[in-house]
Amino acid sequence: MKNTIKIFGIIAFATIIGLTFVACGAEQGHNVFVGGTPIVGHTITATSEGTFQGNFSWQISSRDGAFNWGTLGISGDVSGSNRQNLELRTGAVGRYIRVSRRTQGGDTIFSNPIGPIQAP
Repeated sequence: MKNTIKIFGIIAFATIIGLTFVACGAEQGHNVFVGGTPIVGHTITATSEGTFQGNFSWQISSRDGAFNWGTLGISGDVSGSNRQNLELRTGAVGRYIRVSRRTQGGDTIFSNPIGPIQAP
């Protein structure tokens, strides 16, 4: 029993260390942000610091409240994906949205999520 607890402790510690490295981003000086008012009908904006390639990529959380991210296409949830500004629609209510961008070195940097999206 003691060995099982030790193994779970080691796994938890390794997971925390791994997530810390992922959250920091592999390249210093590269940050991605999303801001605005998370209410349907409002526009949220993505910004970045550092040298990136390509457009912003928007993701939306799953409807079950878990942070299982799906890539946003142009749908009833939002308007204008793969752009710097995003208009929120009713399909996004109760969900979270984040943005990512790829650095010149090929690393993907994610913003903190914004939400939950509220009805007007």
